[in-house]
Amino acid sequence: MSQLNELIADFKKFRKTSATKHYPKELKERTVELLNEGFPRQELIEKLNIHPTTLSSWKHGPRKKVSSFSKAIIVDDNPEIKVTVVTGLKLSDLKGLLQ
Repeated sequence: MSQLNELIADFKKFRKTSATKHYPKELKERTVELLNEGFPRQELIEKLNIHPTTLSSWKHGPRKKVSSFSKAIIVDDNPEIKVTVVTGLKLSDLKGLLQ
């Protein structure tokens, strides 16, 4: 419990002295360490006054961005003619789409 109290005090000190909301790596690591030791997630969120998503990103790291694209199928009166229009796709991703 004393680890949590020290962490809470450090969070409060950080918020008083910092103009940014980018938490120091050391605070993030200590928070994740408590979480991994079995400390209740919801209690950490409430006592440290952080968003649940923030805690998840600290634990799991940044999300990998997934390429997004849109696809539309256009069918003419002739059923043998079918065109697929793909937008927002990088050329490097096209190879994976065609396989």
